[in-house]
This record gives sequence, structure tokens and C-alpha cells, in this order.
Amino acid sequence: MNSINFTIAPQDESVRVSLAGDITENADFTPILQEGAPKLVLDLGDVRRINSCGVREWINFVRKIQAEGRSLSLERCSVAVVSQLNMISNFRGGAEVRSFFAPYFCPKCQQERIRLLEANGNVKEAGLDNYPCPDCGTPMEFDDLEDSYLAFLR
Repeated sequence: MNSINFTIAPQDESVRVSLAGDITENADFTPILQEGAPKLVLDLGDVRRINSCGVREWINFVRKIQAEGRSLSLERCSVAVVSQLNMISNFRGGAEVRSFFAPYFCPKCQQERIRLLEANGNVKEAGLDNYPCPDCGTPMEFDDLEDSYLAFLR
């Protein structure tokens, strides 16, 4: 039983794949690998968890894409994916990270939120410190150690 679900949507010269669920030892990326497009774009916004065996499966998947000479882009990287990007040096392979979710906290409402940020190299410009709470308008605080969380961008 596959622990990760995906939706494959062919586009002009690429294939966009949305992944959802957990990347574990049961993750089977074979259907994605069978897509022949030279460019793969992975939407990782709904990846909840990645265990250590899932990391192995993911790295093997990324290596196969690289070995085939295909380009890989990662979009909407969930907090779980960002964590792995920061801990595992070859988790990204040669992929370009285009966007990622970042955790925030509202001190007034006591609510946690995530915000989608572009990985354009200048996160301050993207508004890391300027995010009003959607409920009360109070400026939300980045809810992690900035240097550690954003290390994958360097």
C-alpha cells in the first residue's frame, strides 16, 4: 500500500505532480518516474511526514531523475520537507526549490499558521517578518529559528 498519494498533470514540456500524505518505506514513485517529460515539477505542500526509510526512498527517486538527465523543481515544500532539506544534504539532489511553507505564530490569538514564501534567494524581501494574522491583524512571528529553518536556501 503506497503511503503517498499523487496526482499527475501533464503540461506543455513538463509534468506537474502533487504529492499528499507520508513518505515512508511504502512510498512508490514508479508512476512518476514513468512519465517521460524532461521537466518534473513536484508540489510538496501536502506532504505531512517523512520517516527515515522514506528519506531513502526519496533520495533514490531523486537520483533516478538526475540519472535520466531530467530537471526537477520543488514547489510548496511543506514544513516536513523543509526539515529534511535542512538535515539531509542530498535530499534535494539537483532540484530547484521554488517555494516553501514557513511556520508563524500569532501572539494575540495564540494561533499557529503556515505561509507560502517564494525561494527567491532574498527571504527578507519576501516578507518573512511582515505577516499580519488573518484573524486579528496582529503581526505574526516567525515560529522557528530563522537561520536554521532557512539554511536550505544557502
